[in-house]
Amino acid sequence: MIAEIDSAGLILNISRGTVARNSFELTTPRNGTEARKGGRYDSEQDRFIPPQPYPSWVLSEGGEWEPPVRQPSPMTKWHEPTQRWHGYGERYAHAQKIHALRQKRNRLLAESDWTGASDTALTSEQQSAWRLYRQHLRDLPSTAVPTLGDNGQLAGVTWPMKP
Repeated sequence: MIAEIDSAGLILNISRGTVARNSFELTTPRNGTEARKGGRYDSEQDRFIPPQPYPSWVLSEGGEWEPPVRQPSPMTKWHEPTQRWHGYGERYAHAQKIHALRQKRNRLLAESDWTGASDTALTSEQQSAWRLYRQHLRDLPSTAVPTLGDNGQLAGVTWPMKP
């Protein structure tokens, strides 16, 4: 493999073939870095530097591109216009909260299933109170704004009181 490199060390092209003028034979440098089109070769450190992923990222002394804000989760993607991470991580975290809410809500609904049976000894007022309680439970995913504590426990939800 041959990397065509300009005078500034920018990798212009990678191809199979013979070494030509302004080319570098692709032997892997001591540090194991690989050439990528748009990247550059640093002869002082004998390493290939990958292309800069975003204009705001800076090159560390170790030759890695670093974002201005540390990545909070591998499930996120950098958004250059807003200078922040978002995407998969936020959606995943929200899905975790809603999943935890639904699990508890479903357990509470299952525990109160008996109130809908026709052979219960509940008065019509009690049946109405239980129906209202169960409706509030069913509405929670669309009305609550759940959070997860440091221990992963669901918080920030006002649960309806059992009649």
